Amino acid sequence: MKIENFLELSANEPKWNLIGPMFDTSAIDYIKNLPTIYVDGGLNFKNDLGNRVDNSPTLSIGDGDSLKNEAKLDVLYSPEKDKSDLELALETVPENIDLDAHGFYGGRIDHQLVNIGTFSRHSSLKKSNIFLDNKIIFLPKGVYKLSHNGPFSLLSIEACELSIKGKVKYPLSEMQKTSALSGLTLSNEAHGEFTISTSKGIMFIPVEASCISGCLL
Repeated sequence: MKIENFLELSANEPKWNLIGPMFDTSAIDYIKNLPTIYVDGGLNFKNDLGNRVDNSPTLSIGDGDSLKNEAKLDVLYSPEKDKSDLELALETVPENIDLDAHGFYGGRIDHQLVNIGTFSRHSSLKKSNIFLDNKIIFLPKGVYKLSHNGPFSLLSIEACELSIKGKVKYPLSEMQKTSALSGLTLSNEAHGEFTISTSKGIMFIPVEASCISGCLL
């Protein structure tokens, strides 16, 4: 499918799937029937998803270096490029589209760090909530109500101001300046509903728990 056709068919859907090369088939139950972008080796798992996305438009993008068998990408880039496959795929996603992303966490540490940075920038620039492999929620600047029981951390790749109010062990009652990847908001603990206000994009990371979309109210 061509990019313009995919965008036209997906225009009325506020959330899309993003499937990457490290997709864990145990996460299949989390995949909903939504427009789906396969990022390079993520296309290897198209058959594993079965009929879960058969009724929704799909698009595949990458340079083909992690494909198996005879899978063919809809949009093929040269391996000699200055951007990652994930960056190129996200460039096709319009503003205000939330993403359920699976298959981008783990593996080589340099790839993982680049993926986290890429998702953080996309979330901020495109005003997108991103749920990454049930481990991280990326949130653009704003005010959010969450529900969680257990430890969590809030991290940003850039300096920001934030507050944390509600049923948490370590609240920040007023907006407070924090540096990038600050230890100030590391290892907090929640016991129900709480509210986060942030001036920049931020990552909500539950510890020792799955991070499903239900955390965000």
